[in-house]
Amino acid sequence: MIDYPAILTREYPEVAFIQVGDEYEGIQFLTTPHPSKSELDAAWDGVRADIAAEQDAKVSAKQSAVAKLKALGLSTEEVETLIK
Repeated sequence: MIDYPAILTREYPEVAFIQVGDEYEGIQFLTTPHPSKSELDAAWDGVRADIAAEQDAKVSAKQSAVAKLKALGLSTEEVETLIK
């Protein structure tokens, strides 16, 4: 499923809209001009890749922080208490 609000928010921040449902037809654009369905569909793979990369970066940063805390001598229990 294509996440139209994610595409619009990331790629078209100047476009105001309201999303009703999950389909392009449910987007109520409050500004003109606005992107077509085909433009948004074409942007989806890049936006999806960006979202995945951001999630991977968060996981990596958390793993790095945990490793550094453990290297400082904190126990696994102490680290888990900190990151909850």
